[in-house]
Amino acid sequence: MTYKILDALILDLLDGDIDPASLHYLESELASNPGALARYLSFVDLDVLLQIQSAVEDHLEVPAAFRQKVAIKPKRSIPMIAIFSIAAVLLLIGIVLRLLLVTEDPAFRASNCSTYTLTQSSGKKATKGETLTIGSRLELQQGSVEVTFGSGVRGIIVAPADLTYRDQSLIDLKQGNAWFHVPPAAAGFQVNTARMEVVDLGTEFGIHTGNDDKEEIHVLKGKVSVGTSLGARLSTILKAGDARRIDADGNLVSIPLESGDFIKNLPEKLPHLRWSFDDLSGDCLSISGTFPSSEKINTNTRKTDSTPILVPGKFGMALSLNGRGDYAIADWSGFAGNRPRTVSLWVRLPAPKQNYYKIYSGIVGWGNEMDFTLNSKWKILAVQNVKNGPAFLRLSWGAVWLDGTANLADGRWHHIAVTTTGVTGKTGLPEAELYVNGVREIASYGGNVDLAGSPTMDMDTDTINRKSMPLVIGSDLNPVAENRVYFHGEIDEMMIFDGHMPESDIQKLFHP
Repeated sequence: MTYKILDALILDLLDGDIDPASLHYLESELASNPGALARYLSFVDLDVLLQIQSAVEDHLEVPAAFRQKVAIKPKRSIPMIAIFSIAAVLLLIGIVLRLLLVTEDPAFRASNCSTYTLTQSSGKKATKGETLTIGSRLELQQGSVEVTFGSGVRGIIVAPADLTYRDQSLIDLKQGNAWFHVPPAAAGFQVNTARMEVVDLGTEFGIHTGNDDKEEIHVLKGKVSVGTSLGARLSTILKAGDARRIDADGNLVSIPLESGDFIKNLPEKLPHLRWSFDDLSGDCLSISGTFPSSEKINTNTRKTDSTPILVPGKFGMALSLNGRGDYAIADWSGFAGNRPRTVSLWVRLPAPKQNYYKIYSGIVGWGNEMDFTLNSKWKILAVQNVKNGPAFLRLSWGAVWLDGTANLADGRWHHIAVTTTGVTGKTGLPEAELYVNGVREIASYGGNVDLAGSPTMDMDTDTINRKSMPLVIGSDLNPVAENRVYFHGEIDEMMIFDGHMPESDIQKLFHP
């Protein structure tokens, strides 16, 4: 906390103008910062002296010229000295009681399919329990966790995340999308990121910090104190509805509040996006799910003829694509890098005599497809190497791909699922699994497998290159529309999960 903020809170207290949340924040700071406590006591001493001076001056004749040169605080009566002395004692007693009563280590619980590493302050990985102790580091590779502190603070953190527990009122958040609710009794709870110090003044806020160099604070309720730890080291107090982003120079830039960017309740399964293909508003498909800001994602359809793009499907309606230019495109860039992910959907391909599935007939994908020497895309497609022959499932990263064997081109509905762990195996190839109708495929790798393990073979989905495409359904990822190959068939009930999904859960998607 800066002296400017500390002094303002102390003066509010002495003037009897402090709100409960700010009082708890001040208590927390005085309890943990000896320098702040000393400064507070100095203010109290000064206030008492000013009151005595004011009382004496009521009985003395003070020259008018002197009164104009010296700024004297508003007069208070002598009994206020006793009141402030009692207030100081009560404040210190409250601090001691909080330190004595709030001793329980924070507990956390993870959503289904979440993976994480918990390392204690000794450097040893925890083998049991879901409790944080002083110095514990929690690295969340996928999924989400709910952390509950003894003070009543509750937080939901979404992967990828990296946090270290310092004490009941302080955590370091190196990476993650996090939401916190802080009750009045725990005001003063602090979250430090690489470039930001956020102190709660009550009662709800969200933070985004990660490898994308984007650090944001969104105040949903109450107030927070925000300070930057680089550049000019600015500090300010934000109220509900305010949001700031720290730029490269350390400035706090005002941005729109995005309350939907944060999950407030632990989901039962991995955060996900869902396209049911049951509704169409104009040319826009509806989206739902538990992934942050799912309601802000738009998916627009592109139709080349007058035939309906939604037809009766496996469940309700389905997306029908003609293979001659029909597709759908979202304004969501997709998961970047080698972040674990799972895609589940139902698909119906015409029988072979009705269509020839070229090798790049994309079902769903995103990323940069134009650099064929790198693995900078992520695309699920149907591959038919022999005209009028079977069409099988493929996951392609670009220069390397993974092929299944089950025939999809038989005019019937099939459930397909593709999942990756985000881990490169001992062979230098990515860990991935293909499923058709709940059964894991006996899959084989193809492409530049001889170069597996080399830096150029890293699985690195590129979502920021000017050649990169956002989520596309029913087409390959060529930025030039006339050069694309389009999918012919129907797609229903598509879900994209933020993380790798085990076989048991994929089978539940096939048999809900």
